[in-house]
Amino acid sequence: MKTKLLIAIGLCFALIHSKLRADDPVSMTQCKDTLFFSPVPDCQVFLIGNDLSALSMYSKMDSIKSLFLDDLSKAREQHLYPEGSRLTHYFVHPNGKRRLKAENADYLEKEIDPEAEKRSLSLELLPFAYFIYDLEKDITCEIYLNDPTLLLQLEAVSFTDAIRSLNTDKKSMRKFYRIDLEKNGTEWQHKQEIGQHLDFLEMTPSFGFGIIGGAWSPVMGAHLSLTFNDKYGFPEYKTGASLSGHLFADYSNKRFSNFYSVMDFEINFMVNLSKSKSAKAKWFGLQGGLLKSKYGGSLEGAYKVGVISEGFSVLNYSFDLIRDKNKNYLYGITLRLPF
Repeated sequence: MKTKLLIAIGLCFALIHSKLRADDPVSMTQCKDTLFFSPVPDCQVFLIGNDLSALSMYSKMDSIKSLFLDDLSKAREQHLYPEGSRLTHYFVHPNGKRRLKAENADYLEKEIDPEAEKRSLSLELLPFAYFIYDLEKDITCEIYLNDPTLLLQLEAVSFTDAIRSLNTDKKSMRKFYRIDLEKNGTEWQHKQEIGQHLDFLEMTPSFGFGIIGGAWSPVMGAHLSLTFNDKYGFPEYKTGASLSGHLFADYSNKRFSNFYSVMDFEINFMVNLSKSKSAKAKWFGLQGGLLKSKYGGSLEGAYKVGVISEGFSVLNYSFDLIRDKNKNYLYGITLRLPF
């Protein structure tokens, strides 16, 4: 029995290891939230941060904007700023140092960035861009203008008022990754909310093999799962139920006899351990279940608890501790190939 257990465990980890080695290393991709508003005509402002809830508490935007406008004015007075520049970067470091960088109006574009071009077309971005980076808070403010002279109008505009309007609907901040504002009189209101929060229900069959207390058997089952996604469409949690059938038999003198089946009812809850949105979901969690068998002896009415994993290899697997009706404890291992 110990030999069978070691073989099964070794097979599980071999499949997991080969799968992880075969996958290309994917760096963690951090999703960003965006607040959009237009404080004056022919002006677009995108405030980008790690989370809308954190953005709603951000209070330094107006002071950093004032620093940017002052430094830009000084650079122009000293003829250090290329007039007609279409792209300007402004960095504010936690130590207080600031840096202004601008591209010449007559520079030759070395290469095309397809993603930037697609974003510009889809958002209908205006031609003059100013990027302000708060490196301490990891927040970027992108300002797009139709005419650079419009910068003067932004001095009297409070970006903080637009940011504070997020607090009027905390549920939207949890559900959506982008909120567009529009001004109604003196108040900012939500105009559009964008997110990919979509939960889905799935049913899948499977085939594999399992071990219960040292006895091997083929396994066939059906699985119903409900996956909960976050606002970026990234799967976070999954819960479900499954019904599986095991077929056992006695083996002696090179012959099988006394066939009997064991039905396995399970419920589970899993968390996605994958940290990259572009990578395949890797689920790991807990499960519990009940075994039914008319001719299975001590397995009739037995219950189990264990761990379950999906997506780490070609096969899904689970390890269980089973308590039979005689109060004896058995181990259970199941490997399934989902269709």
